[in-house]
Amino acid sequence: MAGLARLGFAIALPRTEGSSLEFRLWHDGEALDAGPFGLSEPPLNAPLTRPATMLIPLAAFDASLHRIGFGKGFYDRAIAALNPTLKIGLAFSCQQVPHVPFESHDERLDAIVTEKS
Repeated sequence: MAGLARLGFAIALPRTEGSSLEFRLWHDGEALDAGPFGLSEPPLNAPLTRPATMLIPLAAFDASLHRIGFGKGFYDRAIAALNPTLKIGLAFSCQQVPHVPFESHDERLDAIVTEKS
């Protein structure tokens, strides 16, 4: 993230609010709050933003760019609400599976980046 910021990209991190994610601007070195699921997140007073590109964590993916998240639907709801231009999954290559079940509310990714790609 620091490297992207040095290149001039604005960095937005997710913050959990109820059953939704909101994205707040973050700058390298700024303190983060303890969030649910053992994650760190930007403080409530950080400016809200609507990211055009989302880097999305996942538990598994397939060659059709379908993903399995972590079971709460946070990113599916965020993608549907924000309609980002580009949705990129972040994974390790060992997380690829032959087929991910895909339902109407699931959001397909535009690309997946692994340590091999």
